[in-house]
Amino acid sequence: MKYVYGDEQGEALRTLMGMPRNAQGWVKPTGDIKWRDPKDGEFAYGSYGFSWLNTIQRDYPDCVYNGKTVTPKDATKVLVRWQLDDGDYRVIFGDLSSATVSPSRLRELEAR
Repeated sequence: MKYVYGDEQGEALRTLMGMPRNAQGWVKPTGDIKWRDPKDGEFAYGSYGFSWLNTIQRDYPDCVYNGKTVTPKDATKVLVRWQLDDGDYRVIFGDLSSATVSPSRLRELEAR
């Protein structure tokens, strides 16, 4: 997958979390600032992470997100990568560690 769309990621995240729906769409939290359902807070944190990814994709059009195939069990596989101004790549791995690597090292990592 080359691009993550905010509306699609939100719907997929809500579905995976088993959040309730009604005829008008997803049930939104109501009331004060405190989360009434812990899943609402978990969704907010996950959604924030995907918003950050959307920003990287906007600023670095060559960004690649491999979230459909890379999971936390794939600690050394490339989850997200984008090219920096100096030609190297910033890489976030399946275990959420990160590194800056050369183009040749990136090819080695993506060949796994």
